[in-house]
Amino acid sequence: MSAWLPDVLPASALSLPNAITLSGQGAMLYWLAGHSPWFMAWGLLADEIDGKVARATGQVSETGSALDWGVSVSLSSLMLWQLGAPWAIPIVLLVQASLRGQDWSPPVGSWAALLAIFGWYTGRLPARRFV
Repeated sequence: MSAWLPDVLPASALSLPNAITLSGQGAMLYWLAGHSPWFMAWGLLADEIDGKVARATGQVSETGSALDWGVSVSLSSLMLWQLGAPWAIPIVLLVQASLRGQDWSPPVGSWAALLAIFGWYTGRLPARRFV
């Protein structure tokens, strides 16, 4: 590793799929802050393609899988909060963590996408026009 990179950071953390994951999270947070739905579109697209890019480039790692899962769960939680269902967050987190602990990777990103689209459509999440 280079001198500027901490030794505790695994090499698998520095990959194109992880950069896609993090850019998608940033885009979704920017959208949730009230900006254009195009950022929602980028965030949802990034969440769908990051795993495919990892498999296609041979960059699949436990670090990337955990990062993708963590980002998806955190965004789902934020959207549940914004939709007025904060009571559902602990349930979703417990179920998702339990399933992941059993080596089953639940489709958290798909749930996040459904929540985002539902919230945007119903006007409960940022709904600026596509500009």
